[in-house]
Amino acid sequence: MSGITYTAKRALIAGHSADVSYDMDINMEIINPDDESISDVAHVALDGSTEGLFYAIQTGYTLKTVPLGDDANGDFAKMRELIQSVAGSAQFTFDPYGTIASPDAAVTVVLVPKSCQYIRTNPIRGTAQPTWQVSFRVKVHP
Repeated sequence: MSGITYTAKRALIAGHSADVSYDMDINMEIINPDDESISDVAHVALDGSTEGLFYAIQTGYTLKTVPLGDDANGDFAKMRELIQSVAGSAQFTFDPYGTIASPDAAVTVVLVPKSCQYIRTNPIRGTAQPTWQVSFRVKVHP
């Protein structure tokens, strides 16, 4: 379970208002930390050594939810509200291994542009309702 706190702005579900902060706990199937080196391209100098300019390591996470139900105010609707609300580099709080009630190591993150995918999966057993998984990447805000 992962804890998320964000400010709702778009695709509001019933009972939510714009510019209000909301908390949610969501089950994640995949939580993969990733580190990206920010540097200029290395090249070979005249003496044969390799040179490059290193700036920083950008830390983030690749995430994928467990299958979520498609009901109007369920977890999938909440995830769509989250993704659309934080589009455009809006900051939000993400705790990969903690919950809202029991935080572990919350960090401020931004959504990586064009990283979100909505994946339709098989219906939940015993229902005709389809399920969805949400896959996206976030980068830790410095």
